[in-house]
Amino acid sequence: MLAMRSPETPFLDSVERRRPGSSLRAYVTRTLPHSSTIVVANRAPHEPRSEGGFTRGAGGVITALLTLAEVAAADWVACARTDGERALIDEHGTTWKAPLLRSETRLHYATPTPEQYEQYYSVIANPVLWFVQHYLWDLANQPVINGRIHRAWKNGYVEVNKQVARKVVEVARGLPARPLVMVHDYQLYLVPKLIREQLHGATIQHFVHIPWPTPQYWKVLPREMRDAILYGLLGCDIVGFQTSLDVRNFLMTCEENAGLAVDEREKAVLVDGRVVYARAYPISIDVAGTTRLSYSHGVMVEERKLRDWRPEHLIVRIDRTDPSKNIVRGFLAYEKLLAHHPELRGRVQFWAFLQPSRQDVAAYRNYVRKVRQTVLRINAQYGAQGWL
Repeated sequence: MLAMRSPETPFLDSVERRRPGSSLRAYVTRTLPHSSTIVVANRAPHEPRSEGGFTRGAGGVITALLTLAEVAAADWVACARTDGERALIDEHGTTWKAPLLRSETRLHYATPTPEQYEQYYSVIANPVLWFVQHYLWDLANQPVINGRIHRAWKNGYVEVNKQVARKVVEVARGLPARPLVMVHDYQLYLVPKLIREQLHGATIQHFVHIPWPTPQYWKVLPREMRDAILYGLLGCDIVGFQTSLDVRNFLMTCEENAGLAVDEREKAVLVDGRVVYARAYPISIDVAGTTRLSYSHGVMVEERKLRDWRPEHLIVRIDRTDPSKNIVRGFLAYEKLLAHHPELRGRVQFWAFLQPSRQDVAAYRNYVRKVRQTVLRINAQYGAQGWL
């Protein structure tokens, strides 16, 4: 009935990724003819394996940016996050050609200490910022911004953002053309302003891959933190979001929380004599590549296997075990289906392929435990011999 899986290597990851299409390559050549592109993200696009070699980095940001980095031959700045990355840096230095990519993309690492990275990522970025931006806090009780959070902000989040910005400036000064700096996501909100202070002629863009909440919700954070985040982003020329609602919330945050002049029609903010534009740029999948993949031999083989033994009705979901994914409520909805439609018992299965996520954060460990408890309870109540 309910089968919770945790595949280490999903099938689709084992199918070779196709060379980026000529249409994107032509578009980049046409629109960025006189720029040197720098992609800035928390993760590198590829990570070393303990047994040797490399694997593609995890996460949606990597998926979204790999093709762009390849066709633009971009430089990529990231944090050294793992012992494997630190060992390679000790051996080869902080700059090397990106493995697995066919272009001349080079990786450049900022090198925070493990303690700095833990404070930056596991204390501030997750869960504080992620929870704020997904409206996950129980506001009657949380968040509690105590001394530990303040220390992690200063010694972790601020410090790592400074290190990343310094690395970007170092890379940009060695490039042949005007730098186009493309910063990504909630871990690096302070970077644009820090770069702007050093590279006055650079074009800087930050893309926020997650929701931007209302100005009122941002006020759960101390003013020191929320102002640093907002003015960090306002170091950009353009701030990009997934939806028009996120753009509106960002403009309202600039106006209400910082008292800045906002032009709603132009979707722009005036700050320090500069105009900063806010735009919605929903990220698309590679439609052509996905279509080709769906007709590939490997996918066809797996599809035939599935047809041979699948139940009459099959529900499938694939998610990280993140509280924002509504996994528990999905199981509860399935339980309600079984309760109201007993004729489906034995004829329907719900497969949930769940990838454990951020298990160094207590809230995420607790969520996984709640997911497992829910699955066990529903299986115990409705399961039967040969049907789970």
